[in-house]
Amino acid sequence: MRPAIALGRAVCEIIAHRSGSTEVEFESREGFLLATATGLVSLNDAIQLFKGACDAAFEHGLNKILADFSGAHGELSDLERYELGRSATEYYLTRPLAFKVATVGNPPLINGFAAQVASNRGVVAETFSDFQQAAYWLNLFGHSPSTQTS
Repeated sequence: MRPAIALGRAVCEIIAHRSGSTEVEFESREGFLLATATGLVSLNDAIQLFKGACDAAFEHGLNKILADFSGAHGELSDLERYELGRSATEYYLTRPLAFKVATVGNPPLINGFAAQVASNRGVVAETFSDFQQAAYWLNLFGHSPSTQTS
């Protein structure tokens, strides 16, 4: 059974968990959910981060997610990146919100391919090397969650 997810600095605690050598924190920011990964990240770790972020965002009525891998390391093959984009999108599309996902990171871990796969499958997704640019991009979508049209 999965524990309840509480978010936010002022009102609620920051949720952190460890998966192997990856540590993940979820935090509510103004208008979006921040999911931060540190340590060595595998395909399974990345999939679990994106699914957990989806669950946390949905539970709190947020449709924008910023996944920050700038403090993480690892390397995924092109096939693993494809699987990450495919499986995360499949999971996100089970929710009635139209998610916008910004991913922050650098090669060799993050190169934009998984975000491209997600975009091709119906999730608005983009990759950035800078946290501020990612947050700015998310804020371009406004503050109210929208539902999917499918």
